[in-house]
Amino acid sequence: MPTTYDAVLLVSFGGPEGPDDVLPFLENVLRGKNVPRERMLEVVEHYQQSLDGSEWLTYPYSPRTGHVGPQGVGLRAVQGHKGPLV
Repeated sequence: MPTTYDAVLLVSFGGPEGPDDVLPFLENVLRGKNVPRERMLEVVEHYQQSLDGSEWLTYPYSPRTGHVGPQGVGLRAVQGHKGPLV
């Protein structure tokens, strides 16, 4: 007998939408945490290296954020548009 589910929950934390948004994004995410500013700046540098500037033009947001929309569309297609979309 196949397993049935009542719901699927798809959650995205979000991310920066461009190079200038990386530091403010980290400051927001890490607010109240004991993370040295030097470490935040290191993470910004790593992020900038992983998306070297040219990729921001074709993929203008966090790579993880970019996957959530298509996943939602795929889930809706698989379930045949049954049930409410909340």
